[in-house]
Amino acid sequence: LGKQDPTRERVHIPFQQSISGISKCIELTTDMFVLCHYSEMAGRIDEYWPIPMRAIGAQNLLTMPGGVAVSGYLHKKGGSQWKIMKWPLRFVIIHKACIYYFKTSTSPFPQGAFSLNGYNRVMRATEETTSSNVFPFKIIHFNRKHRTWFFSASCEEERKMWMMTLRKEIDHYHEKTDSQGSRYPVTLTVSVYTFTTGFSAPISGTGT
Repeated sequence: LGKQDPTRERVHIPFQQSISGISKCIELTTDMFVLCHYSEMAGRIDEYWPIPMRAIGAQNLLTMPGGVAVSGYLHKKGGSQWKIMKWPLRFVIIHKACIYYFKTSTSPFPQGAFSLNGYNRVMRATEETTSSNVFPFKIIHFNRKHRTWFFSASCEEERKMWMMTLRKEIDHYHEKTDSQGSRYPVTLTVSVYTFTTGFSAPISGTGT
């Protein structure tokens, strides 16, 4: 490529944005090609996604109005570097698109909790399968900077049940968000190159 055109301008680029990425960003003529990339979701957590409660006991959560999506014991892969090979048994509850994990079903507070906001894939984690960890699955965020969560069930039927419940919970809140017309603000950087003139013109924009 030739000399880069220093011109930069802020533009509004309309596109359809889904949780897994961008389906369309710009149309070009045949003598041009485009390189697009987008930043992580900027700014805010959508107000339609619940935020996990940090100080609630397992039994209190189980008796919350509206009930819970599912609860039970799963092995959870450790998150810190020195615990990454450990899969301690945890009592897990899914409630309003949030996952809580407790030491036991009577624990007065969770060991941890996180929202499913931004998580868009639930799949088997075959790479984590061992003789003592036969039915693992994982929950993946659309942004690779976010943690992937790994859990393991006691049998295939149980794994399918947890995976199906997670997918339904994620889909339910995505549909609720879409029905309210909410969109995630995403920053695009688009570099347009022409084959005839040999220069690039980087363009930055924000889409919603």
